Amino acid sequence: LQVTWRKLPEISPLTIGTDTWTDDSRIHVEHVAKDNEWNLIIDDVTRSDSGEYECQVST
Repeated sequence: LQVTWRKLPEISPLTIGTDTWTDDSRIHVEHVAKDNEWNLIIDDVTRSDSGEYECQVST
């Protein structure tokens, strides 16, 4: 199972699995294995963080 997060309409991923693919150090993923949860975390959010985020799951 691989989970990818991106901010639309961008095509570049923010995260793939637990790896961060952005230079923005405020962004990371919290993976709760026992519940199979993948949460995108953005610390110290700003107005520019608003928008639509997409989670893609591939097996």
